[in-house]
Amino acid sequence: MESATAELKSIFEYEQFVHYPTHYALAESTLKKAWENNLAFVCGTNLLRSYWKIKARKNQWSLRFIDAFRMQPAILFGVGWNNYTDETEWKAKVFYKNALRKDILHSVRDSYTENKLKRCGIKNVINTGCPTLWSLTSEKLSSIPTTKASSVVFTLTDYRRNYDLDISLINCLTKNYETIYFWPQGSKDLAYFEELNLDSSCHNNQIKLVSNTLIAFNEILVNNDIDYIGTRLHAGIRALQLSKRAIIIGIDNRAVEMKNDFNLPVVNRVSIEELIELINTDWAPSLNIPWTQINNWKAQFINLNLGK
Repeated sequence: MESATAELKSIFEYEQFVHYPTHYALAESTLKKAWENNLAFVCGTNLLRSYWKIKARKNQWSLRFIDAFRMQPAILFGVGWNNYTDETEWKAKVFYKNALRKDILHSVRDSYTENKLKRCGIKNVINTGCPTLWSLTSEKLSSIPTTKASSVVFTLTDYRRNYDLDISLINCLTKNYETIYFWPQGSKDLAYFEELNLDSSCHNNQIKLVSNTLIAFNEILVNNDIDYIGTRLHAGIRALQLSKRAIIIGIDNRAVEMKNDFNLPVVNRVSIEELIELINTDWAPSLNIPWTQINNWKAQFINLNLGK
């Protein structure tokens, strides 16, 4: 959201922004206020999916099915599909056709999401990548070290558990780095880490716990000779933003599709030998950021009449 807000403010320098959560069912009075704004942007890397429930609290984007016919149509901004799925059901197609602006290009996270929406009849959509990538210019990437650091910070994902593979990941890190930090990004990541029942000497002497705030994560990256390796996609992108070498462990369609589209440094979680080789090899990230699509998406708002 930091990246999304920064990009929007660069486009709408003198506009006021009001934020509403997408994952909580809002009161009718709050929804009414939300729908009275000049423009409605919706962000969320996992927001879209192939079905839609009648009740708001049952949906990833917490709106009722009927809200599609009452709301101010929204503009997608770096939004993605939450999983690999089969054909989208009719209620979801109807919702998207009515809930999304028809006269403005929508920005999506990857080509998989772009194709899913087009199969729903949403043709005004382009793949800009996630806005977290938009600051990763060639100059920024050139500032990232090409060699292994002395320490590493890693993440796990509680809702994508694989005890054997995650223990293998941690064992790999303890063998290849002098100091290891664990950052529990999600609210249940620390509990999952403790469930792994790692060897107590390893846990106490090598792995250091980082507070689960973004400030703490930023500080550990900025103030140390450190790499990032882990299953949390946006933690890896934040490391790149802060000029640190990052290897993202791919556990879902988000990381895999962003690797396919943009050459994001992603290793499948089952490929431990590939990870070991990448850790100990000199390399520089080379991303394929879709600058033309990004600029086209931004440019459509330059002369937009906001009704003033």
